[in-house]
Amino acid sequence: MLGAKKPKVTEVDPEKIGKVDAVIGQESTFTGNLESMGTLRVDGHFKGDIKTKGDVFIGGKAVIEGNIQARNVFLGGQVQGDIKAEGRVELNAVAKLHGTLEVGYLIIEEGAIFKGSCTTHRAAKTETQPA
Repeated sequence: MLGAKKPKVTEVDPEKIGKVDAVIGQESTFTGNLESMGTLRVDGHFKGDIKTKGDVFIGGKAVIEGNIQARNVFLGGQVQGDIKAEGRVELNAVAKLHGTLEVGYLIIEEGAIFKGSCTTHRAAKTETQPA
């Protein structure tokens, strides 16, 4: 629309993040598969699959080409691949997701792009889900 404001690149709410066990920085590129028990933050380019029992935070300028399996996923950048989350997946206003979702809860902010399909299931109780 004419005169409509373009969504700005927003970052993940720091209060949601807490302790981070691994970081792929904005100027970094990672190729391969990553398995972790903890929380991961991606701000750079990641090509491969991510599997963690913790949460995944994807910064506004991040690009991921691969599948993600995690407790919760907070997306601010781009993902080309499938996401499977025990809890929630949140797409902020500048997020772009092309793939399938299997989630407990799905939250999509106005402006986000999601091309694919989604299956929801009863979420396992996690720390960042509503009671």
